[in-house]
Amino acid sequence: EVGQRWAARVGDPLYAGVSVKVAALAEACLAGSVSRNAFYPVPNVDSVLVRLRAKAQPETGERQSLFEVVDTGFRQRRKRLRNALASPQHPPASIEAALRTAGLDTGARAEELDLEGFVALTSALRP
Repeated sequence: EVGQRWAARVGDPLYAGVSVKVAALAEACLAGSVSRNAFYPVPNVDSVLVRLRAKAQPETGERQSLFEVVDTGFRQRRKRLRNALASPQHPPASIEAALRTAGLDTGARAEELDLEGFVALTSALRP
């Protein structure tokens, strides 16, 4: 399940914050599977192989900001981002304005945004 989460895309039930973070750092794709019978003792699950191809790394500060937005957004994944990201520094109205600036639906949830959406939103939230 971990490997499937790493390679998950928007719309996949396993899509999560870790999916966005992995996508920010590398291209991930499932490269094969390994039967549970290949291990001893035999586990209760099959395994997958994940191929990761590293991407050029963003600046550390940009990556940290992106990961904070992703973590906060997915903390309550079914909540709309305007509420999930709200804080004293960013009231819901300012989150809504940032979503508009980023060209995103103001009623979007974290599970509906791909990496590019999170990058655009993070950029729009910067002072």
